Amino acid sequence: MKTRSTRGNDLFKPIKLPDECLRLLGKVTDRALARRCGCANTTILKIRKRMGISALSRGTHWTADMDARLGDEPDSHLADDWGLSSSLVWKRRVLLNIPAYRSVPGVIMWSRRRLNVLGKISDAEFGRRFGMHPHTAALKRRSLGIPEYKGRYNKTKWTRNILAELGQRTDREIAKKYRIGEAVVLRKRQELKIPKLIVTKVAWNSPAVLKMLGSAPDRIVAEKLGISIHRMHVKRRELGIKRYVRELRNGIRRRLGKEPDATIAARYGLSPGSISYHRNKLGIRSRKKIAPWTAEDRKLLGTMPDYRLARKLGLNQTTVHAKRTKLGIPAYFTRPHWPKGLLKSLGKIADTELAGKYGLPVRMVGQKRRRLGIERFVAKSSRT
Repeated sequence: MKTRSTRGNDLFKPIKLPDECLRLLGKVTDRALARRCGCANTTILKIRKRMGISALSRGTHWTADMDARLGDEPDSHLADDWGLSSSLVWKRRVLLNIPAYRSVPGVIMWSRRRLNVLGKISDAEFGRRFGMHPHTAALKRRSLGIPEYKGRYNKTKWTRNILAELGQRTDREIAKKYRIGEAVVLRKRQELKIPKLIVTKVAWNSPAVLKMLGSAPDRIVAEKLGISIHRMHVKRRELGIKRYVRELRNGIRRRLGKEPDATIAARYGLSPGSISYHRNKLGIRSRKKIAPWTAEDRKLLGTMPDYRLARKLGLNQTTVHAKRTKLGIPAYFTRPHWPKGLLKSLGKIADTELAGKYGLPVRMVGQKRRRLGIERFVAKSSRT
């Protein structure tokens, strides 16, 4: 007997925090509590607002030593050392009328916090966190004699049972059975020079295999046959078998054609393309909201993003966009505040450093620089 899938309903279940996390609401920052409870920052924010608990207002005690370092190093480096945000350090420096630090092209400031993190995370993660190339972090780590971070590969306990199955079963099966990474199993097998198990003989003409094709997603069928997903996908298309499509529940099926596809998809956590596919398969015409725009609806145009207004009115995003452009209403855009120091530093400092210094996205800084016709900063190489 087949059981009905409840995957769509699980997406809309409210998240319940443990009692320990609930007691800490408002006593620690939302970000710190989110890391401790293993959830998103917005989840903590919504639960705290729902319970009527105000956020933690933590004042920063500025010492004389901290004020003396302002301007000698970039704000982002000082923020890393003190555990504060870059914007908070920038406000303190502006309040004291201290000019910003001017970096020398090609020179990277290594703060204490950055040096302490070297070797504790991968070079790629270090580069993403501090806005530099992973090769730069690797060169600094090697110059200090710090070994490379190996992650879970160095912490995995290889028992006799695991080692005995290497080469006897596929790497994916071993990784799934013992809950370790597939790349970890691959590296250990290559280290011991054990050849991998190659499963090439698949009886494609057998009735059992043909019955499996298209009855479940290619990923699940590939795992059962012990082959790659790409090979499974190519073979299914060669045999002319259609891909597996999950059937809709009766509650969703009854709404097809009575509501717009986007509204049904947003309600049940599905994609609009999936709703449109099932509706066309059943021969049901689409239902588009062609109701006249009221004065209240027109007032909302341009006050919020098009996708958010479309979700609120139950329309498609293209419909809202077409109506707004027809009336000549500009799109909603939160224009950032561009400090004079940032505008003067465009092209003289790398975009990543400016973004971290002023707390803006790197893409936004790059777009502003190109709009002003300023070329990007290129560090002068020390090679002759």
